[in-house]
Amino acid sequence: MAVQGAAVGGPDAVVREPVTNAGGVPGVDKLPFRKPFPLVLDKTAIAIGTGKLLSPASHKAMVSKARVGLGEAGVPGCPTCRKLDESYTYGIGVVVSGDWLLQNPAFSGYSAVEAYLPSRKIAVSVAVTYEPEAYDETGEVRNQAVQLFRDIGAVVAPDDAPPR
Repeated sequence: MAVQGAAVGGPDAVVREPVTNAGGVPGVDKLPFRKPFPLVLDKTAIAIGTGKLLSPASHKAMVSKARVGLGEAGVPGCPTCRKLDESYTYGIGVVVSGDWLLQNPAFSGYSAVEAYLPSRKIAVSVAVTYEPEAYDETGEVRNQAVQLFRDIGAVVAPDDAPPR
């Protein structure tokens, strides 16, 4: 079983092959979404994660964990609202999840994650599109790209896996 369209690489990687289920990611073939489509989001993850597009001061501000403790869980009408903690907080334009830097959009029938682990120079990107049955009765859909990223991240960096 392969996770089509997921890419794992580092700044020196040239070829991006689909990630296989070698790590035993359970149930990938049973998730209610179409095959993920291939995008080269890992180049974005590397550029953001290394800070090569910013000054050192701007990059430091972008990946800051200064917002830990802000936010509130259980806000009516906001299924993704939460109190920010070390496992998931916002920098400026990026999510800081443990030691991983990522972006995780979800809208218009697709979701994705592009992530970078600076200490290991590992980039992971996943993008998926959803079938109608993936949505609940309120029209919400869980960002399955996030779960796939966490599963892949745990395989490629078991000692620094993305927090769950």
